[in-house]
Amino acid sequence: MKKFLTFLITFTFCILFTTYVRSGADEEFFRDYFQGEDRFHVQKILFLINYHNFCVLPRVSLATYQFFQAFYRQLGVDKVESEKTLFNDTFLLNRTFEYDPSHYRIPLKSHRVWITSQYNPREMVDVLVNQTLQEKLNSTNKVLDESAITDEAVRDGSNKWTHYFWVNDKSLVPKSVKFMESIGYVVRELKELQIFDGVLLEALNYYQDTDRVGAAADFVRMAINYEEGGFYIDLDFYLDKWDIQIHKYFDFFGFRCVEFNNHYTLFTWGFLSKPAHYIHKIYLDLFKKNYLLQKQGNLVKKPIHLMQCHIISRGSTLFDTGPYFYDAAYIRTFEDKMNDQIFVIPDISYEIDTVKNITFNNGSNITLRISGLQLGQGSWASDYLDATRFGWPELQRFPDEEL
Repeated sequence: MKKFLTFLITFTFCILFTTYVRSGADEEFFRDYFQGEDRFHVQKILFLINYHNFCVLPRVSLATYQFFQAFYRQLGVDKVESEKTLFNDTFLLNRTFEYDPSHYRIPLKSHRVWITSQYNPREMVDVLVNQTLQEKLNSTNKVLDESAITDEAVRDGSNKWTHYFWVNDKSLVPKSVKFMESIGYVVRELKELQIFDGVLLEALNYYQDTDRVGAAADFVRMAINYEEGGFYIDLDFYLDKWDIQIHKYFDFFGFRCVEFNNHYTLFTWGFLSKPAHYIHKIYLDLFKKNYLLQKQGNLVKKPIHLMQCHIISRGSTLFDTGPYFYDAAYIRTFEDKMNDQIFVIPDISYEIDTVKNITFNNGSNITLRISGLQLGQGSWASDYLDATRFGWPELQRFPDEEL
């Protein structure tokens, strides 16, 4: 019966929506979509329908500016006000400043992550088929290695990188393990980390069982950096130049991208931190709280991005575990006045050579030079697949999809 009703509602909705677009209102609709005015109340209608667990274009509802604003408000974060300080290039988030040229505040460890379903395992080497990207996995490590070897201020032997490839189960991806070990990676399993017990372990299993491995990879990378510290690097992010001084000046270093034309957002495809950094503590605390709420049936207490229709959309990853959620933790770090020696720079993908001249609060000046490219192949970018979500959540099925 539900399948018949889904078909009937789908057919009716398509007729009405096609009539609406052909009426000439489409330009106004898309202006509302980006500017958040919603004069035709389409966003409100879509949100209301999805809220009551009948899925109608949930990605459209998730991707609106109004939803973006509501997400931060629900977390108690003032996104607009915080940006005046957090993303001002002339202001470094330091209340104190410590610098020792012979000491790395952020350890020389790089981390890559691959999470796959135990029911439908997919090899990293079968998904990351771009030969250039596979080569960059090796060349990026060489860039990092050389940046440390040439560091004349450190002579105690600590100027050596270790490169890790993290998986949930080595036996699921034997080809990927063999390939990564052949180019110098140390392959480790998540169960080696002490942090994966209790709620985080339960969440990891749940996200794998529901085939949300892309979202799982987000909170996994935060847990790794919280316990180990170092440089998290997405598999589609590579470097051509790196400045080892970053590890001496900062406790956290990240990259920001522009969302909705004018909002800077801290992204998750690359970041560095010392172990147990406060931003990752906040992230993991918020995630565990939201994960437990996600499994409850109470609509009042559940965050809007974790409603059932939103969860089945890959676009929910942005809010659930990805960049917007990370950005909220970053803002909370600032609000809690735990913002010592943090620096976030614009996405380096748009510059051939990124040069940052920085003035610290104590008057010291430094120049950083780095370059690289992030290709943006996140699993949450499945716009077309998300557009197929229509009907009751229990009738939906996640596509077999990887990072």
